[in-house]
Formats: sequence, C-alpha cells, structure tokens
Amino acid sequence: MKISRHPVDMNVVEQWFTRDCKSFDSRLSNCINRIRGLTSFVSSCAQNVYLAGAVIAPDSPEVARALRIAAQALGAVFAFRLDPPPSEYPIGEGPPVCYPTPIDPGICDILLWQRAYHLSLITRQTIPLQYLCRVTKDTFKGSNLVGYDDEAYWFLELKQRAAQESGFAWEPLLLRCEAWEAKAVLTSKSIGLKMLKCLRIPYHRVLRRIGENSVSGLEAELTKAASLHKKYWATPQKRAEDLNGMVSLPLVALAALAWDRGMRFHVESDYLPWSWVTGELFNRVEVPKIVPK
Repeated sequence: MKISRHPVDMNVVEQWFTRDCKSFDSRLSNCINRIRGLTSFVSSCAQNVYLAGAVIAPDSPEVARALRIAAQALGAVFAFRLDPPPSEYPIGEGPPVCYPTPIDPGICDILLWQRAYHLSLITRQTIPLQYLCRVTKDTFKGSNLVGYDDEAYWFLELKQRAAQESGFAWEPLLLRCEAWEAKAVLTSKSIGLKMLKCLRIPYHRVLRRIGENSVSGLEAELTKAASLHKKYWATPQKRAEDLNGMVSLPLVALAALAWDRGMRFHVESDYLPWSWVTGELFNRVEVPKIVPK
C-alpha cells in the first residue's frame, strides 16, 4: 500500500525550489564564515531546496547537494562547540572553514541537533555524525532553548547509541523512552498529544524493529508511521505554514540506517524518497569526500 503525499500547492513548491536553487551558491558564500548565518541558511534556502525538491525533483543533484551541505553546516555548530576554535571543519566543496573565536553557545539546542543527526544519517556523512555522537547534556549549557527535562537527553542518547551500535544493547534505554511516552499520552494536551501519537511514538516503534533486525516488522511500522505523518501534516493550516511535512526526515533517516545495516525492505510512500533511503541519490552525483584534518 502506497502512502501518498497530502495535497500541496505545486505552483508554490516549484517557485520555492527554483528560487532557492538559483540563490543557493551566493547565499552559502555570504554566510559560510558565520555560524549564525549558516544555521539561517540551512533553515531557509537549503531546507527549501531539499523539502520542495522532495516533491518535484527528489532524485536531482540539487537536492543531493542541499541535503549534504545542510548536514555539514549544522554539524559545524556542534563541531566548533566541542572543539573550540581555532579549528577547521569542511563545509561544501571549498577548503575547510576556520572560525577564530568560540561560537555563541546559545545557538546549540536539541532541535538543531536532531535535524543535523537525521541529515547526517540520510547523507551518510560520518564526520558530522561523529561530532553529534560526542554531544552531551553539558553541550547545551547556555542554549536559547532552556527548560529541557532529563527525558529529552534520554532520547538524544538513544539516537546516538542507535547510530553507533549495530546490536540491540540500547534496548533498556529504548524501553525507558517508551515508558515515558506511554505516561505522556495520558497527560499531554491536545496539540502535544497529536505530535506524540503521530510522530514520536511511531518513530521509536520503527527504531525498535531496527534493533530487533525484523524486516517484516520494519516494513509494517514504516508504513504505519508514514500514514500517521500524513495524518499530522494534512491539515490546511500546516500545509500553508510549513514545508516540513513534504517529507519525513526522521523516518527517512531511520530507514537509511536500517538499509546501511543490511536490512532489505521496501515501503512505498511519497514521504520516504527511495533514493534517499538506499543512498543511491548520493552515489549517482559527484559528491566531494569529507576528509578530517
């Protein structure tokens, strides 16, 4: 059963894709030496290219490049937070970027980390992922987004361990996260409850099937999760406000992780561009290798 994408305004999507593909290089050049500028670039131009591109040109080199550079740029935030400047980090096709002064810790937050993590898994870039897996609770001291409970860091550690450990040694941590979600279902308000049921819980069910190495279970949970993603994003208000619903980066990232672990499966959904899942998108175009200094 194919999970098709919810209705979108194709004229708007095409306009965003065309506009930001044209301005991509100039905007990257203007901000590459400013961390805050890079994060703004990713959340606007690069994001528009790969999200709109997921609808109209998911297999294009423009989309592959936008995904790759977005992962590098967001990874840079945590690389320079963990290894204070002067240090170097590769972004794009040019020489590594060097920042002479420490970055503002206020821009490091868990939401940014999650986006960098999923993009790094999708694009199969080990250097950003290595930095992301070194992040600890202390990394977020001084963040502009404060008030995280300890549970938020359980989920972060779970993602780190899932990316690094091919077995299921992290199952106790997954059980703890699942227990927290089960309790949260009983106490969350309507808006948070819908996100919990449609996005977070399905994500961890998919992750469990990867840990169990269950191909049939993975296919079933990915299909359910894609359907719930559609349910969450299909309201007219969300369609008008946000491109994020065009594709499920978290689910694509988990599917890519499973594929790279040797699990062979197939799920038909517009929310899971298949060349992103298998990595074929990044093999069919010239992708500069990232070599650490």
